[in-house]
Amino acid sequence: MKHTFKLLFMLGAIVLPSSMFAQSTTILESFAQFDCHSANSGTFTKHISMRIDNKRGLSDGNFVCACSSHRDLKKFAGTVTDANGKVVKKIKRSDLTRTEYSSSLASDDYAFYYEAEVPASYPITITYDWEVEYSHHLNAYPSFFPIPGYEIAVDTASYTIIQRPENTLTYRVLNFSPDIKVTEADGNRRRIEFSIGHVSHMDKQAWGPSFSDRAPQVILSPLSFDWNNTHCDMSDWHSFGSWINELNSGRQKLTPEVVSRLHQATDTCTTLRSKVKAARKLLGNMTRYVSIQLGIGGYQTATAEDVCKNGIGDCKALSNCFCAMLHEIGLPAVYTLIALNDRHLIKDMPNFTQLNHVIVQVPLPGDTLWVECTNDIYPTDYRHNGMCGHDVVLIHPTGGELQTIPEYADSLNLHQVFADIELSADGSAHISYRESNLNSQFETLCNLTRIPTKDQQKVLLNRIACSNPTINDMKIQSDGACIDYKLDLHSGAFCKWSNNRIFLPLTLNPFYPLQNTKEEAHIIDLMGEGKLRESTIRYRIPEGYTVDSKLDPLRIDSPFGSFTRHMLIEDGYLVIRDTYLMRSGIYPEDQFAEWIAFRKALVDSSKKKVILKAVGV
Repeated sequence: MKHTFKLLFMLGAIVLPSSMFAQSTTILESFAQFDCHSANSGTFTKHISMRIDNKRGLSDGNFVCACSSHRDLKKFAGTVTDANGKVVKKIKRSDLTRTEYSSSLASDDYAFYYEAEVPASYPITITYDWEVEYSHHLNAYPSFFPIPGYEIAVDTASYTIIQRPENTLTYRVLNFSPDIKVTEADGNRRRIEFSIGHVSHMDKQAWGPSFSDRAPQVILSPLSFDWNNTHCDMSDWHSFGSWINELNSGRQKLTPEVVSRLHQATDTCTTLRSKVKAARKLLGNMTRYVSIQLGIGGYQTATAEDVCKNGIGDCKALSNCFCAMLHEIGLPAVYTLIALNDRHLIKDMPNFTQLNHVIVQVPLPGDTLWVECTNDIYPTDYRHNGMCGHDVVLIHPTGGELQTIPEYADSLNLHQVFADIELSADGSAHISYRESNLNSQFETLCNLTRIPTKDQQKVLLNRIACSNPTINDMKIQSDGACIDYKLDLHSGAFCKWSNNRIFLPLTLNPFYPLQNTKEEAHIIDLMGEGKLRESTIRYRIPEGYTVDSKLDPLRIDSPFGSFTRHMLIEDGYLVIRDTYLMRSGIYPEDQFAEWIAFRKALVDSSKKKVILKAVGV
């Protein structure tokens, strides 16, 4: 889907958020208006004035305006004033920088931007006024985002949309309750104004909902629009899907050469799943991803034939080509729109604001695959984190259909650790370490086999808590959505020997403290975070030593998950087995204190030591 400058487009322009500490910027006033002249044209105007209190907020004063062949920046002016109200700089349109370049992107989009200059002192006030002309089509209206980022407070903000005479407009208000005024405008048009008074800044929340799930916003969309001799009925997702299907109709013809290669790769496959995997491998071998957003190409796929000939395509083109390949070998495949950033689409309001990607559904008997076509690092049958639990729009010949992609059970996101540790009298240790990662745990390491050996070693050593580690040998194996590796390690200062005692850590994968345990209570968002971690550590007990600690089992239970630890002496080894389950879900803010307590208990479990003492002491 066309998502270049997606967030910028929703705002008309955006003030880029700074890092997350405390309030650094106050939007003193923000007034925007979108005037629909017709079904295909309109004018967006905006005035914004903001006070920036410190250097963390300086980037909030940057100006960016996304443009294209149908969005043109017509007017612009800006000023910077000091704490005394003295104008220290006037910003003209000629001061803006225009850019059309983006890596892996062929687009008719471009942007104007201005980077706020470091002032002599703070605070400063930056004011922008601009106007953008829309032409050719209006498939979406600029949305209303009063707060564009963390650390930004708002004194007053409003957004007014003046509908075209047909008054074909719908909207949804999310995460706040603005004042809404509806009045009559000229020419049988209707004026809708959304306004809000003072809103305090938002801090980033540890394990809290995402910014888009918290920030106040109004999403607006036409109920229909015309574009390039096509008409789109946006009254429901079914009709929306009919338009996408119409755009892509007749664009699935493959070249004879690819047809031949496809049958050579798949005709000997013995299962339907293996046929899908072979076709996906062929697609990856003959193409590479390039985002193409030219003209209606932002929504209409390139032909499968062009993908075959040129070897490039965006998410639409590669997914369409893959559909064509599966149809050629007699398998079902459905072109599927998805929002990678938003888990849930607005069920009763089709809109282009949320959708930004295309994948392929392959509904096999008793087994449905969801295939990512732009990145072959993901196995064909793996549902990556941008898919799991996300709403999608299936594009059938009869229209669109909403579905939700299933998530993996928490226990299937598996992280397993096995370590055998030989201790030396100088406090060093030899460690034979093995780790297996499945599904979402695989995803954190999926690029491991594609980076240089030195970088692989850095990544893996950062996952193990021991002092002065060096790798003597390393083996990495990846199979589907699973990555395993083995390390032969030496740790120069693994444990402390003191007074004929050895103090041993109970884990090589400790839990780390939360950074913001004193923040206000909030919803705990653990969606997509569910996982199962199993760890077995075996210490060979040095000759002449015995265990001088109680080996009592430990169990921690909470709504968010559980942790157990069992220790025993077995064949001359001290064996420590940990099992940790994190449960995916969203938990109410009245459980926040319990969440903090659970995390603290986990951290405390990592700090514990087991003591060996010399026999006879």
